[in-house]
Amino acid sequence: TNQDITLLFIAMARAAGFEASPVRVTDRKQRFFAKEYTSILQIRHLIAAVKVKGSDMYFDPGIRFCPFGLLRWNYTATDALKLDKKGGVFVKTPQPSYQKSATATSARVALAEDGSLKGQIAVSFQGLDALEHRIDGIYEDEEGRKKALEDEIKGWLPAGSVVKLAEAKGWEGSDSPLSGLFNIEIPGYASIAGKRLIVPAVLLQTWHKDVFKHADRIYPLYFHYPFTETDRVELTFPEGFSVESMPRQQDARLKYAGYHSSTQMNGSRLVIQRSLAFNAIYIPKDRYAEVRGFFNNVQQGDGQQAVLHKGGSVSAEKHN
Repeated sequence: TNQDITLLFIAMARAAGFEASPVRVTDRKQRFFAKEYTSILQIRHLIAAVKVKGSDMYFDPGIRFCPFGLLRWNYTATDALKLDKKGGVFVKTPQPSYQKSATATSARVALAEDGSLKGQIAVSFQGLDALEHRIDGIYEDEEGRKKALEDEIKGWLPAGSVVKLAEAKGWEGSDSPLSGLFNIEIPGYASIAGKRLIVPAVLLQTWHKDVFKHADRIYPLYFHYPFTETDRVELTFPEGFSVESMPRQQDARLKYAGYHSSTQMNGSRLVIQRSLAFNAIYIPKDRYAEVRGFFNNVQQGDGQQAVLHKGGSVSAEKHN
C-alpha cells in the first residue's frame, strides 16, 4: 500500500542518517481539520517529514508520480500530526508556491477570410497540474487518456471547436512536464463586419471567466492550490488583410496575484501573450472585493479584440 511505501522510505532515510518521522495528514479534498473532533479519520493519510539542513521537508513516496519534495495538493497547507516517541505534535504542511503548478500553452494558428481558424496548440502541464493529470490517467488506456486531453482542451475553446490530439509525452514521468500537441479547427472564430474581421484577443477560455459575477459573498474564497498560466498565440491573418486595431496592454496586480497581456505585430502575424499567477489558497470574505476586482481586470484583458481590415493600408494602433 502507499502507507507501506512511505514507512519504508522513512526507514531508509533513517538508515542513511537523516532524522525522519511519519506524519498523519488531513485530506482537505474531503474535509477541513477540526481539533475538537477527536477522530483519527481526519488524519488518515501518511506522509514523511525528513529534516534537511535543519528544516523539515515533506515527501509522499506512496503517491505514484509525485515529484521529489512535493505533496499532492490536498495534503498541502493543512493540519497534520507529526509522530514521535512522545506521541506527536501538530504541524502545518507547507503551501506550494504558484510556480509549482504551471500550465503553459503555445499556439500557431491561421485565420481564414470566412472567420474560421485552424492550427496547432502545444500544452505543457507542470508540477501539481501534471501530477493530477497523471493520477487521473493511471487506470485509463491510451485511448482514454487521449479522449480526456481532447475534451479538456475542447472545454477551453469556443463551442463547436474540433480538437485532435497529435501526440502526448510524459505520462510516466514525475519531474518532467506532461505535454500534448493538438490540431484544432474553430468555425466562426472571428466575426465578419463588412470588410473587417473582429478577432478575440484570447484564444483559450479560462475557468474563472464567469466565477466572480456577484458583488457580495457569504463565505471565504477557497482555491485548491496556487497556479500559473502562460499563453502565447501566433495568429496569421488572411492575405489582403491588415491590422486596423490591436488589444491594449493590460496589467493587474495584488500582493499575491499578477496578470499581464500584450499584443505585437510580427510580419503578417499577431503575437498575443498572456500570463496569470495566483499565489493564495484561502481568502477571507472581507477581501472578496479585491479578488473580484482583480479577476474583472483579467476578464477585461481577455475579452479584448483585434480588428483586421481587408484591402488598402490601415495604420494600426500599437500596444506592446
